[in-house]
Amino acid sequence: MNLVQERKGILTVRKLRIWKVNHFSTLQPGFMIGRNFMQNIFNILRFGGLLVFWIFIATNGSAQNGTIQGTVKDSSERPVQYVNVLLLNSSDSTLVTGMISDSLGKYLFENISAGKYYIVASVSGMEQGLTRIFEIQPGNSETNMGTLYLAYAAKS
Repeated sequence: MNLVQERKGILTVRKLRIWKVNHFSTLQPGFMIGRNFMQNIFNILRFGGLLVFWIFIATNGSAQNGTIQGTVKDSSERPVQYVNVLLLNSSDSTLVTGMISDSLGKYLFENISAGKYYIVASVSGMEQGLTRIFEIQPGNSETNMGTLYLAYAAKS
């Protein structure tokens, strides 16, 4: 029995109607497609998946992502620990990513794409701190923001 037919230049696959037994021991109709056809579909999906994977690796690897690092300190040069540090897009102030500084007040943003950004740092009991707008260039992989100083909030 021929599973693949050609009509007017279009290949069609006929479905074979078979009967299968389910786990309740009753007969139910099922459909089966030829073995070669399924192998061809599997090979297309397998090699197509590999192609998509390598394209993803190539485009992701060629992207020039950078890192941004810095330190948060108070006015007396002591590191401020566990500060909320946010990286914002300078054009519309949307959040790109955020983190909490470590116990030494250091922060590090990785895999940041090229663009213009600024950083906002805040912690309870201190005024909010802002950096200047800076730009990540495609060829520049690391940006050191230096020290961002936070002032203690005035008591009311």
